[in-house]
Amino acid sequence: MAEHKEDNIGEEQRVSPEIKACVFSVGERVFSFPIENLLEIAELEEVAPLPLSPDYIDGIAHHRGEAIPVLNLETVFGIEEKASLHRWLLIVRIGGELVGLSLNNMPDLSYDFSGEVIDPYRFFESYRIR
Repeated sequence: MAEHKEDNIGEEQRVSPEIKACVFSVGERVFSFPIENLLEIAELEEVAPLPLSPDYIDGIAHHRGEAIPVLNLETVFGIEEKASLHRWLLIVRIGGELVGLSLNNMPDLSYDFSGEVIDPYRFFESYRIR
């Protein structure tokens, strides 16, 4: 039997840029969130109200068997924005907890951070349900 050898001479090693951020807008402001905390981007469907919650909490969304608190970023940042037919949900993991961030516009995944960079741990400490 003859041995088969692969010749790797002349092949280029390709290095792909790494996606680092989830970039989105709220009104006219642009924000970035570290990709390592992003679990999923989904269309926001039904949100159940959460009585006695702060005004920045839209309620609870059920996603893949999990109840996830949904934070309204327009309210968090004090930005008035026209209602949209489609809402998006950024599902983020901060520590061991899941949080949903609601948006009017589809976010982008980017190789670089843009606009205001959100520190997920500081953000979560400020706006989590206690």
